[in-house]
Amino acid sequence: MHTMNRRTFLKGAAAGVGALMLPQTALAVRNLPTAGDIAFRFAVAGDLHYAIGDYTEHAENMVRWFNEEREDRGLDLVFLNGDIVHDVTDRYDELIENYLTRLEMPYYATKGNHDFLEDDQSWEGIWGYPADHVVEEGDMAFVFADTSRHDDRSNHYSAADSVWMEETLAGLAGKEHVFVVLHIAQRMEGVKVDNHIWPRYGVGHQDPARAEEGERVMQSLENAPNVKAVFHGHNHYEAGLYLSKGKPFFFCSRIGHTFGNAIGYRIVEIYGDGTAATYQYDPNSGRMVTNHEIPL
Repeated sequence: MHTMNRRTFLKGAAAGVGALMLPQTALAVRNLPTAGDIAFRFAVAGDLHYAIGDYTEHAENMVRWFNEEREDRGLDLVFLNGDIVHDVTDRYDELIENYLTRLEMPYYATKGNHDFLEDDQSWEGIWGYPADHVVEEGDMAFVFADTSRHDDRSNHYSAADSVWMEETLAGLAGKEHVFVVLHIAQRMEGVKVDNHIWPRYGVGHQDPARAEEGERVMQSLENAPNVKAVFHGHNHYEAGLYLSKGKPFFFCSRIGHTFGNAIGYRIVEIYGDGTAATYQYDPNSGRMVTNHEIPL
């Protein structure tokens, strides 16, 4: 079984591949290496929407799938990328106690537009860390932020705090690899960059005035050379790759709810030779939906 000390490989492992860039179109990776070649492996799963539809079944499946992933190819870390609950404020303890405590690996929760809070609640009070937070693992860092921060009991598509993001990424300049996990895409739909027309439901979808701050967040992400990939949930119909200034932005579809593409989650594998890959996985069919390199 893989353990967290696999992170130590990262010191200088990518020195020979740092100049690689993704092409304008999606680049499929070679066949995945064996499990023994994996140095670090994490999952991103958005949109459980606990409290709507067959939510207990979805939560049960999610726990089982991730524990099976750990037993199979290893799983060091899980990000629950927003819309963990659905428009309720009283189900967090139930979800944590009945399901998430059974996960056999560390997990972190990012805040989505359906993750409502009462005035006497806070993200830190529920999860033990604020909605804008950094997790460090050796030479890696994982950055996640609140993208629904304008009202804790309304369904708002918001930009992350652009000042916090800029300052945080600057403070992580010494890290080899930074991965950013944001529920809502920070670019307004219809904007064309790197021959990619960005999809619906990004910042500005409800209120175009918010798109400007979203673009400031995008600029910070694009300009940080050690940000290797950004991961989004929220858009249940998206499970692929968008590029912005050569930076890969991956969507993760959904792991719950009742509409969108097939239920699934995204896996990221970092190998001992300094290469990395990510794929969207449909656990019901056992099918790899997408498969891409992540240049390190």
